[in-house]
Amino acid sequence: MLHSRLLRYLDMVARTGSIRRAAERLNISASSINRQLLALEDELGTPIFERLPKTLRLTAAGEILIEHIRETLKEHNKAQDRIEMLRGNHGGTVHIFATDGLANGVLLRILAEIRENHPSISTSLTVATPEAVLQKLVSGEADIAVAQDLPHHPSINVTARFTSTVGAVFARDHPLAHRPPKRLAEYVDHGIVFPAEPPVFHRAIADAFTRSGLEFRPRHTSNSVANLKEMVRHHGAVAVLARIDVAEDLARRALVFVPLPAITHQADISLARQERGTTNSAINILEIELRNALRDVETEGKDAGPKRSINLEP
Repeated sequence: MLHSRLLRYLDMVARTGSIRRAAERLNISASSINRQLLALEDELGTPIFERLPKTLRLTAAGEILIEHIRETLKEHNKAQDRIEMLRGNHGGTVHIFATDGLANGVLLRILAEIRENHPSISTSLTVATPEAVLQKLVSGEADIAVAQDLPHHPSINVTARFTSTVGAVFARDHPLAHRPPKRLAEYVDHGIVFPAEPPVFHRAIADAFTRSGLEFRPRHTSNSVANLKEMVRHHGAVAVLARIDVAEDLARRALVFVPLPAITHQADISLARQERGTTNSAINILEIELRNALRDVETEGKDAGPKRSINLEP
């Protein structure tokens, strides 16, 4: 069997498409990963990755190997969970509070993967506004929070921050989907809809319209990202959302996302917990898994072109 550390190295290289980015995530040297990768390819007698100008792509042999690696890592995690349960170190329910677009978007897949990989850990997810998420963190009702534009508070420890580009979202059959306008003014007559929450995001969109000399009069606003996406899918609307809000839809090729240069604001995503530490291994494991998964989503979003979808497959 391959060494477990090498398994994780290869998995991270495949996820990020880069030895350098994998090394940054794993906090080790890129040369160490590269050396072990070359040694393994030499041992197997075939390349695992195709070296392209800006990325690494799995070869056919690499696809077979990475499938084996990920199944092995899942079984390894499950075994570790069972051992920790015997020792009484973790288990139980982790209470997560999240804002709407995240809770009903990328977190669905991320939490499903965590539950599969760590069967001893249960999760409870509550959807709330950024202000309510903060209150639950301060009161101790939330173990972990994932929120867009989370307000600052001295007792809260933001363990990771991510950004997501803001853009226009179309149904795939919308007239603008494949020939998006270059100027914000050209979107106005196409039924633009906006999120009402979080307020920081809403104000940033309004400011962009003002800078462009346009009157900010959205056809429809909602504090539900799901509602806005339904307006896009079935009623011909154009939504202004963060890419992370539609990441799952892009992965399924259900929607089209085009960045809007006129809106310079980027959605700020925070992963947070209370300042005081905890010995609860379930919370610690979940925080690490969420951080890594959200970082993957952010990386894919930055690497993707205007019409590429974010690939969230493991």
